[in-house]
Amino acid sequence: MEQKNREILAAGLAGYGVAATEQTLDALAGHLAMVVDWNERMNLTAITQERDMVLKHVIDSASALGLITLEPGTRVLDVGTGAGFPGVVLKCLAPDVRMTLLESLNKRCSFLEAVGQEVVQKLGGPPDGYNVVWGRAEDFGRNPDFR
Repeated sequence: MEQKNREILAAGLAGYGVAATEQTLDALAGHLAMVVDWNERMNLTAITQERDMVLKHVIDSASALGLITLEPGTRVLDVGTGAGFPGVVLKCLAPDVRMTLLESLNKRCSFLEAVGQEVVQKLGGPPDGYNVVWGRAEDFGRNPDFR
């Protein structure tokens, strides 16, 4: 990630009270790099310019932290996560949460599993704290295991 965009990212996160470490910024940059790479093979996002991705994907995703507090162990479900926005971003910023990403397209699930292996696991947190589920919200909403 270009230094200027890294500074924009750090400043944007600070605006939501998140003091991101270098490790966190590296993880977020890694996620965006994977989005760009995989986007060449499958449609993950129309936004592909690095600065725009920082502003419109990462900082927008982090804006949730202005409304909620993610304590360690909090269970979070990102329904229709697509390329991992906001779920992967929130997991990077709060590695001790238990994040479940629900996506209806199996090819995106493959991407999200790769992201978990390459980016999220490097930040620590509980070993079962990152799960990708292939399915539709209306089906999983009736499943007691996901309520």
